[in-house]
Amino acid sequence: MQNTRIKSVGVVIALICAGLFALIAPLGMAVQDYPVNYAHTLAIDSHTWDGGGANALASTKENWATDIAPTAGDAIVYDAGSSASTFDLALSLGSFTITAGYSGTITIGASYTVTSYAQAGGVYTGSETYTMSVSTTFAVSGGTWTPNKGIIIFSTDGASASGNDISPYGIIVNGNTTFTEKFTLSNNLAIASGKVLTVTGVQLGLKTYNGGALTNSGAIVGTGQLAIYNYGSGSVVSMSFGLTDIGVWITEWSPNGHTTVRTNSDSVFLGSVAVDSNGDPVNTVTLDLSTTNYNLSTASMTIGAGGILLGRGSTITVSGNWDSSAGTFTAGTSTLVMSGTTKTIKTANTNGAPYDLQISGAITTLSSLNVTNDLTIDSGKSLTLGSGKTLGVTNEIINNGAIHQAGNVIEIAGPSATPLKGYGTFDGNLYLNVSPVNLDVQTSLSTGYLHFTKIVNITTSLNGCYLIVTPSTGQTVNLTGLTLGDSASWTVTSTGQVDFTVSGLMSGIWYDLIIDGNQQWTKKVIQGTISFNYPGPWSPHTFELTENPQVSPVIYVTLLMLVIGILIGIIGVVVHLAKNPREQLTIKELIKLILYILIGVSMLGAIYSIAI
Repeated sequence: MQNTRIKSVGVVIALICAGLFALIAPLGMAVQDYPVNYAHTLAIDSHTWDGGGANALASTKENWATDIAPTAGDAIVYDAGSSASTFDLALSLGSFTITAGYSGTITIGASYTVTSYAQAGGVYTGSETYTMSVSTTFAVSGGTWTPNKGIIIFSTDGASASGNDISPYGIIVNGNTTFTEKFTLSNNLAIASGKVLTVTGVQLGLKTYNGGALTNSGAIVGTGQLAIYNYGSGSVVSMSFGLTDIGVWITEWSPNGHTTVRTNSDSVFLGSVAVDSNGDPVNTVTLDLSTTNYNLSTASMTIGAGGILLGRGSTITVSGNWDSSAGTFTAGTSTLVMSGTTKTIKTANTNGAPYDLQISGAITTLSSLNVTNDLTIDSGKSLTLGSGKTLGVTNEIINNGAIHQAGNVIEIAGPSATPLKGYGTFDGNLYLNVSPVNLDVQTSLSTGYLHFTKIVNITTSLNGCYLIVTPSTGQTVNLTGLTLGDSASWTVTSTGQVDFTVSGLMSGIWYDLIIDGNQQWTKKVIQGTISFNYPGPWSPHTFELTENPQVSPVIYVTLLMLVIGILIGIIGVVVHLAKNPREQLTIKELIKLILYILIGVSMLGAIYSIAI
């Protein structure tokens, strides 16, 4: 009985096991047929290229050592072999590494994002369409980056790049980024608003033969250099330099090339700017501030051989040195503002003359300087002419500072009726070749000489100035308001007779005219004016018009006549009494006699005063 039960239990168990086997067997077949289902449950963070697939696409799973295609966040590694790869994964990945052991070529077929990029071997061929976006570091230490290919986006603040002098197609800076090695772009460089590209001790080059452009809505700073290499003849490229605190070199690179770089916004260069043809005597490169008259500010400006700056109607502010002596500055109607301290300006007289020049610092000329319109010296600022240098101004000098001339010549030969204005000082030689000349009353001229060739109207203080007048005979030198205390002096050389009219003087005051130290006459000022002439031709003569502080001769003559009249009256009374000793002179008669004497003396004094 017991054995029968045991057998029954065994049969049941056997049946159960058979049923379970029947259920499990199909599952086992499925696992055997589809092993990838289990593999997908594994977390794969890094994918290494082995090129084992039927094609070269990165999207083919068999091309990876794990036979699993990369997904978002995964790391990419090319570390061995030479099989080519077409990277067609439009993903946001982790790191992207090409080691020195890989010798194949990677061709980009999609835009993708990586946290970092490192290349030590292989060949990377980017695209003019697809982008690589890097959030941390970009480093090329070896291998080959195919020139003029690839667009790199630096997407996050704190990114850095070392390029081993690679030449991508373009770079876009959307986060604060630092370059520590040389890059030369073949097309575009763009910096987003509020972002900063720092170039440390290296050159960042931008070629323009593919229509390259610079769009700087942020800032480019650092100790390196931004070089604009222009290619092609007659091409025009537009650039927005924005705020650039770095040295800038704009040059022509192709043989027989003539390129114009046209600004499309105001430009602030806190570093130096150089424009030249890279030593090629045929090439030219033009920096054009455009018909919109965009302003330009720079630490220093050098226009070298083959370089051209079109000023248009812009304001060009230079805080350092200006040198256009080897190139061409076409000023237009622009204003050149020199704002530096102990800085210099050097121009080419034939093709480098500023239109309006404003001195807002302390500037010394290293060449003779011509200004085709106005020269303005700000208050407290100065322009010093270098040794043997001259200054020519076509229209006006508005001098509220100082012009130091060191014995050199300033010539004003323009149409302005008042060519010299302001409250400043001169200490040199001034040649005024305009007609008529009017000198503003506030201007102080000391030492040196003033040379006039036309009618002269001077309303200024002449502090011992040497005045050369060569007008035609009969023309007049009008000196108005000569106020040097109680006197004014000047020296004149003329080819003929000169008529002087000195006005602005105080009426009723007596003045002495002294010529070459010899007093000529003393005259009383009537209606604020004294007129006289001096014949020529003659060598230099020094004129001095000095107020006579003594008592007026009218008073002397009147007093003398009064004394004489009184004496005559007294003598007459004494003689009369001597002849008629018994006759007495009443007090009333005596007073009458004295009054007649006073009236007579006063009338004589008035006649004398009118006569002189």
